[in-house]
Amino acid sequence: MRYRVADISGKVELYDKALVKELLKELNTINVRLLLPGDGLISLVPRKFKNSESFIKRVAKVIEGRINYCWVVIATKTNKASVLHLQWLPFMDIVGWEIYILKIIRKVSPETKIVLTIHNVYPHNMSDKAKKSYNIRFRKASESIDEFIVHTEISKQEVIREFGLEPHKVNVCCHGVFVPEGVTPKVTNREDGKLHILQFGGQSFYKGTDVLVDAVCGLSQGLKDKIETRIVGYISENYLNELKAKDSDGIITWKPYFLGDKELY
Repeated sequence: MRYRVADISGKVELYDKALVKELLKELNTINVRLLLPGDGLISLVPRKFKNSESFIKRVAKVIEGRINYCWVVIATKTNKASVLHLQWLPFMDIVGWEIYILKIIRKVSPETKIVLTIHNVYPHNMSDKAKKSYNIRFRKASESIDEFIVHTEISKQEVIREFGLEPHKVNVCCHGVFVPEGVTPKVTNREDGKLHILQFGGQSFYKGTDVLVDAVCGLSQGLKDKIETRIVGYISENYLNELKAKDSDGIITWKPYFLGDKELY
């Protein structure tokens, strides 16, 4: 059995590698290979620009994605993949190219089962109008997909309702916890008597970062002295400046970038 995990976007590299590692551990008779930009697929965007929102970077990602989809189609056919497990449909946010790409895979390799992990029901920060168009595109694309994976029971019910998916095709695989390699987390007890608040991860309006900032900055001075707030994770420069303007007293500690394992733990 040949199992191919493909992440055209490269969005969830750590998740991809952890998934493949566990598949190999649990199903050691299966030939498992990961395909993502820079690891089996081409990468036109240097890693340091991974989170850039520039026009040039977006154009490069479109070209990169189309080339890599061609390679995935060819590799699926020539390697006679039993399963093609896709992480994301990166173009689906804007256009319906993947509707036709999936149909091509179906045509050239009809024996291959296509699996898609739906990490988010809808892309983050998508307007209601954009969601309607996305819904139409996704429903058409889903006709070529054999199985879907979501991370929670609630997500399963949401995707069934939103996209009309057949319940027996939607499977819940809980998102695992990443274990750092070569890093030993230290456990310490704080003795300052303060309430410590941490919001960690990619920061955006979707994640409600502004809600936390408004709440903390709206407290009385007496309460502000009793808390320590940290907001950690990548955030766009414009959104960061908007939020920092609310934090006039500088009571929030910011680390507005992706942290390496050593600093994180």
